[in-house]
Amino acid sequence: MTNMIRVGACQTPEIIGNPPKALACILRFAKEAEDKNVDLLLFPECFLTGYILSNHSWRNIRMILNPSNSPQYSSSLGI
Repeated sequence: MTNMIRVGACQTPEIIGNPPKALACILRFAKEAEDKNVDLLLFPECFLTGYILSNHSWRNIRMILNPSNSPQYSSSLGI
């Protein structure tokens, strides 16, 4: 018997400098992938950050990804 992993690669819209919108897009893709029994879901590099890598944008990303600050992110983690 062979163990198989189902992998999904996401072709995302271009979302520049808007991590909350990118996260919402990721959650939509994740729901679709879950419905299709995907084990590993791939996104473009830097998609969540909005492709902007300044110190200010990193602070914003950390705030968004802090489960205590983001109910949407917390729910995606199941916490």
